[in-house]
Amino acid sequence: MRGVRPGVIPRAGGRRTPGGVRLRRRSGDVPDALWSLPAVAGGARRPRHAGAERGRADSADGTPAAGLRLGRPGPDRDGAEGGIGVAGEGGREAGASDGRASGGRASGGLASGRWAPEQHLRRGLSLSAAVTAVGRGLKDGMAAARRDGHPIIVRQLLTAMRHADRGLEIAELTARHEEDLVAGFDIAGAEDGFPPSRQLDAFRFLEREGIPYTIHAGEAVGPESVQEAVEVCHAQRIGHGVRLIEDIDLSGAEPVLGETAALVRSRRIPLEVCPSSNLQTGVAASLAEHPVDRLHRLGFEVTISCDNRLVSRTTLSREYALLVETFGWTLDDVRATVDRAVRAAFVDDDTKERIAGHVAHTWPH
Repeated sequence: MRGVRPGVIPRAGGRRTPGGVRLRRRSGDVPDALWSLPAVAGGARRPRHAGAERGRADSADGTPAAGLRLGRPGPDRDGAEGGIGVAGEGGREAGASDGRASGGRASGGLASGRWAPEQHLRRGLSLSAAVTAVGRGLKDGMAAARRDGHPIIVRQLLTAMRHADRGLEIAELTARHEEDLVAGFDIAGAEDGFPPSRQLDAFRFLEREGIPYTIHAGEAVGPESVQEAVEVCHAQRIGHGVRLIEDIDLSGAEPVLGETAALVRSRRIPLEVCPSSNLQTGVAASLAEHPVDRLHRLGFEVTISCDNRLVSRTTLSREYALLVETFGWTLDDVRATVDRAVRAAFVDDDTKERIAGHVAHTWPH
């Protein structure tokens, strides 16, 4: 659950961030275009051809730095239980369309709406009908944003709840709905007691079909959860992953990476880090104690997200402002996470290049 307004990088150059601090920059003025820079996220499915990456391979494919989670949260803290709609097909379609208002104000934006169809079957909806309705709503929302002069690309990531044992069913649903803007797959919900391998048949199916997926791991459970997600389930992205810090010995003059941490870093597997949400779930007692900056400095593929912006009462701008305020992040640090997000997005190479070009064009030099 990575709720976010995918479009606003913290203000600087005499303007205050949401946290009331000024974002430091290396030199030069900051153009107004920067303030509409999209927070890049997951998007369209990779093409199914011989050149499309499968599994981790040696690519830099990985994590959305900021996914768009549409709708209100449900009963569980972790995952895609936040609804895109709650009242039948028409309501679901309208909810998805309205969701673009949270993310469609930035030209060139790319975002993913991650949700669990199995939790949206009220009033007689089937899984397929729910996904189709959301797809129509997203298409309507993108069309409206384009008419408003703020085009945005939005895709669905379908999530299976870890405790429900419907992973393969939802994975097959993902494969059937590419035309409804379905980009990929995730598992969410309670991490402790429901390891990624419980959904192994789903991941094997997705690998065969060439469909990208991300796995929540390393938040409620330690590095062993990440290890299983990567080595057994071949995760292309890791949701959270911050407890990898427990696999790093920081007692000496130089950090020493354990086996899992070294593997994740060497494969450049992106981490979807959600600082404020992690504080709420007890990963750290304060942001100053949160491992996000340490992991970033150690060269991990850290990206920044909101998790659920409604539950966490945050935005991507606020997350970055807090990192600036707490760790002294500069525009270079922000740019690094955005660049990683572009590389990690579940989109074809042409779309990645287009978004990367937008970032390069709008970023201060």
